[in-house]
Amino acid sequence: MYKALFSLLLSSLLLVGCNNDPETLKAEGKCPGCNLTNSFFRESIFPGADLSKANLLGADFSFSNLKGANLKGAFLFSADLQGSDLTGADFTDATLVAANLRNTKLEGVTFKNTDLSGAIWLNGIRCQFGSIDRCYLNSRQRLLESNNCDNCKFINGDFHGMTFEKADLRKAVFNEANLTGTQFLNCNLTAASFVAAKIDGALFTGSDLRGAVWKNGKLCGEGSIGKCVEIKAK
Repeated sequence: MYKALFSLLLSSLLLVGCNNDPETLKAEGKCPGCNLTNSFFRESIFPGADLSKANLLGADFSFSNLKGANLKGAFLFSADLQGSDLTGADFTDATLVAANLRNTKLEGVTFKNTDLSGAIWLNGIRCQFGSIDRCYLNSRQRLLESNNCDNCKFINGDFHGMTFEKADLRKAVFNEANLTGTQFLNCNLTAASFVAAKIDGALFTGSDLRGAVWKNGKLCGEGSIGKCVEIKAK
């Protein structure tokens, strides 16, 4: 995903100054598919604007009226929307990575297949990577609400007595975490790390622990399904 995103970002930068058409949006109140990279629309009024599939990389729409705007498939990487009224706007398939959404109005907004990774949320806190369709403010919230948190860090986290089923926790870091009595049922824990974690009474029924680093620092080898089969030193 990020390779494709980088390619699109590079293409957008190359187009700066070539196809920007802010006057069309100002005159018609719509500009679907337009390249509006780094355009300045601070404190503008565009209710119901059609900006579907528009390139809004770095565009400034802060403190603007975009109520009911069609932003389906729009590319809003690092766009500034802080303080804007986005009530009823449609961000289906849109990219809002690193966008500024601080103090925006989001009542009735549609987020469907919308990437909010790294976006600045209403309260000024950045969304976690993997924030699809909603903003996860920390790794624990992402895990508890989506049941997936690959590459997440839970150092010193407390999950004692909790149950996770079919969770995607590849490369997750549980170093020094409290996993006493925790149940991991059929979870993907490949290459996860449990160094110095408390795992008394923990269950890993059906979970894939291949490539995981166990609490003693040893690597779990092939056959580590449901338990860690430590690779013995030669």
